[in-house]
Amino acid sequence: INGKGGDDKFYGAGGDDLYEFDKNFGNDIIYDTQGDNEIVFTDGIALKDLSFKKLNNDLVILQNKNYINNKTVFY
Repeated sequence: INGKGGDDKFYGAGGDDLYEFDKNFGNDIIYDTQGDNEIVFTDGIALKDLSFKKLNNDLVILQNKNYINNKTVFY
């Protein structure tokens, strides 16, 4: 699943999902607590370009002005 920029909400299905983010992916929210899910960064985004925060039960991944809020990762 790739939102191709802009602000998006992703709702995962019951299986395993792959979420792909490239540069300028926007401010996105992932609702997906089932399956083995994966987040992949493309366009040269490296681990050193990212920062990670725990916000309540969510995992927030930040990259420049972009962020991903992965809802209810922590229980």
